[in-house]
Amino acid sequence: MGNDALPPAVRASPGNTSWRGKLRVLPVAITIGAIYYLVLMWVREEVHRPSHVVPMNAQEILDECAALYALPGPPKDFGERTVSDRFEPAAVPTLITNATIWTGNNNGTDVIRAGEIFLEAGLIKYVGDRVPSHFITSNRVQSINAQLAWVTPAIVDMHSHLGDYPALNLAGTQDGNSMKGLILPCADAIGGQAFIIKLRETKERTPLSRVLEPPYSLLNGTRVDPTIPPRWRHMKHATGENPSREYKGTRMDTIWAFREAYNEARKLKLEQDAYCAKAQAHEWTGLPAHIPKDLKWESLVDVLRGRVKVWLFVEGEKERSAKLMIFQKVNCHIYETTDFSSMVGLTNEFEFPIAAFHHAHEAFLVPETIKKVWGGVTPGVAVFATNARYKREAYRGTEFAAKILHEHGIPVAVKSDHSILDSRFLLIFALWGNPISISSKFAALRKALKGGLQGEIGQWYKAVAEGKIPLVVDVAKADHIATLLELKTEIDEYTGKSLRLTFTHATEAHLLAKEIAAAGPDVGVVLRPARPYPTTWDQKRVLPGPPLTAQSSVGVLMDANVTVAIGVEEGWQARNTRLDLAWAALEANGTLTREQALAMGSSNLETLLGLEPQTDLVAYRGGDVFDLSSRVAAIISPERGFVDLI
Repeated sequence: MGNDALPPAVRASPGNTSWRGKLRVLPVAITIGAIYYLVLMWVREEVHRPSHVVPMNAQEILDECAALYALPGPPKDFGERTVSDRFEPAAVPTLITNATIWTGNNNGTDVIRAGEIFLEAGLIKYVGDRVPSHFITSNRVQSINAQLAWVTPAIVDMHSHLGDYPALNLAGTQDGNSMKGLILPCADAIGGQAFIIKLRETKERTPLSRVLEPPYSLLNGTRVDPTIPPRWRHMKHATGENPSREYKGTRMDTIWAFREAYNEARKLKLEQDAYCAKAQAHEWTGLPAHIPKDLKWESLVDVLRGRVKVWLFVEGEKERSAKLMIFQKVNCHIYETTDFSSMVGLTNEFEFPIAAFHHAHEAFLVPETIKKVWGGVTPGVAVFATNARYKREAYRGTEFAAKILHEHGIPVAVKSDHSILDSRFLLIFALWGNPISISSKFAALRKALKGGLQGEIGQWYKAVAEGKIPLVVDVAKADHIATLLELKTEIDEYTGKSLRLTFTHATEAHLLAKEIAAAGPDVGVVLRPARPYPTTWDQKRVLPGPPLTAQSSVGVLMDANVTVAIGVEEGWQARNTRLDLAWAALEANGTLTREQALAMGSSNLETLLGLEPQTDLVAYRGGDVFDLSSRVAAIISPERGFVDLI
């Protein structure tokens, strides 16, 4: 077996070798094919994909879209300005001193006494106690001593037709209305835009130059810089009889016109929003070259772009209340409760706020409805002071509306509707129903008697304080008489003189007869009328006299040794004075002599009023001065130099 050997290795056949080689190459081929396919698909997709081209005005579109959502307000550098855009170069810096300044802060209660105001370049540079010296750099300052007169913010008339119904009223100046449709100005549902103006003359002498912060679209048409914050716009709406009267429709027609108009505006707003959403996402494909616009509806679109933004302005440590920021401030002409309900529903359907309701004669009946206006901020109400009942829907107007609305937390303004009422007297309208308090009256009198007034009036009060002439006060209530007696004591101590004090009317003076007498001979009473009557609440504690009471007011005061005279309410009663004197003597139950009775209508009256004695004599026939049957026979008048025989 030496030649025995291992068996030879088995050789692979040619067929087996070819199959295995191909198997190793196959994964590589598949990978290359997949890559080729992916590249082919990508190229094919890119070839067939539409071209993505950014429009040349892309930035303009984006700016305009941003402007749609910008909030109205002043420019960023507004607080840094040193000259007003309405400044007249000829005006010199002005320093107002010694002024009583009502700032309007603290809910209208903040007042600066003897304060100062500095104005320069059309701006109010300082308001306070004393202007710091570094504020005043010019040597041309005009100084005005206000002598403690009131200085207040401007008087604003919220509702006036002064700009489109000028005086005189001529056919050629009737520019306040259009009869072309229910959603045009002014006696229709949706009126034209309104503007805030100042009445002073301007160098341009144009209506537009008097407009405060006019919207940029008013100045430049549709060419508005979108990078600048927009300014407020104002629009009037109207409900009730006016649109119904002018357009021969009903309230249903009016509210439908509102809804139809706002629905069109809402469609345009949604188109703009969709357009800007794509533009801001840079989805330019298929996007038109310009934002959707329609001049007919653009103002209502601005109304619908109202958004609630709450913020605080900090002034020192005082905070101002939150407000609703909107492009367009809507003011609504309205009267009746049913119209309030309709308008509140409209605001919630289309989500826009109302700045104020005007006229609003029945607003005081539905304050909670008014608070439901969309937006969460209660609208104001602009009312007449007393003008009402001039047509059916104004029938339930009341002078107390402003007070009632204020008590419900609704801001109230008094307006004129010029020329319905003359806007020159707007401040007087606001004062109606708001009499000066009795404490304020006493404070003013005290100040005047202590020399707080200047000029001719101040000289008269100085003479009063020094006892040269009497102070005659129309007063009825015992509480007020007592306060005046205390004031006399205070002034006497202040001046070292005796104040002569006379109470006229003096219905309740009998309650303080002893106190009046104790104040001295310089204090007396003129009863007017001689027999008191409780006409007002301050006169309720009357002493009617016999037979209801044992004594009369005259008797009680005379018994206390008070100087008493009687007066009259109206001029025609003067001729009956002698008979009233007789009546007073009879009611005194014999305690009043004839001489004392006669003095109440002559010498006592002269003394209490500070008059020179009258030396005229009157002769009677058929009885004396107190008799009903007597008649005047003659009058001897040294002053006139005549003797009249009758």
